[in-house]
Amino acid sequence: MFFKSRKNDLYFIKLFKIVDFKTSKEFNNISFVRNYIEFIESKFKLKYNYFSINYSNKSWKTRNGFFKALKSKFNNEIVDVLCSDDYLMFSYSNFLLNIKENVPQYGSIDVYFNIDKDFFDLDSLIIYLQDGFTNYSFDYGYIAKLTNEYSLESEKKYKKSIFGGISLESDKDSQFWNQHKYAMKQGFLRKIYPINFLNNSQLEQKIIKRLKSKKIGQFNKTNSNITMWVLNEKEYEIAIKAFKGSKYLLATKDARILLENTQEALDYKKMTDIG
Repeated sequence: MFFKSRKNDLYFIKLFKIVDFKTSKEFNNISFVRNYIEFIESKFKLKYNYFSINYSNKSWKTRNGFFKALKSKFNNEIVDVLCSDDYLMFSYSNFLLNIKENVPQYGSIDVYFNIDKDFFDLDSLIIYLQDGFTNYSFDYGYIAKLTNEYSLESEKKYKKSIFGGISLESDKDSQFWNQHKYAMKQGFLRKIYPINFLNNSQLEQKIIKRLKSKKIGQFNKTNSNITMWVLNEKEYEIAIKAFKGSKYLLATKDARILLENTQEALDYKKMTDIG
């Protein structure tokens, strides 16, 4: 469903919000999903043909049918939404609502979607994302450029099997990021991307402060908690080099080597562990 032989350049967009259980329940899941799908389909000239809710086997082929199904649900019943066409996807997860016992102190609301470069309108997208950061108080996000040969979840390339299908090898970097995601509130990032939406703790982190003082990239304030950091190709390489050997990019081998089994990492992991 998500992989075609035709290679397409895509922009991957991801947003993250750290939530406790109360905030998770109060988040307007249905309104958010409707608004984003309407925006993506109308602005970027695509039409999803597969919709599902909460990992169900039941699916819908049209937006209207899907929206009717959403309307029949209570807001805090919406844990997961997946929409796709042949190679584009929108994914929404408020996973904390799915945990009935031993609920961890924190979880995250994650939004992933991708857009074909031929229909990509960066200015419109940034305006909409900035509005999302303000109205929905997301804590972190970024825009990456990859192809449909890469997984939207892990950002790793699919492997073609000998039987003609595709698979994705176990990804320690993404796993480490997911287990320690709370650290985004303490200055940590997933990786460096061409466009990064940083919260204040990330902006004040020592490596980014040093890069900002050297005018590496453009820093534009989105709201009181989020700053957009845009890097051209040269600046991107400089930023990658500056972070090499540091602990602050959680989806990297460096972070795993420096942090794994330290008290700092254990504290972050404990906050989102399912009891």
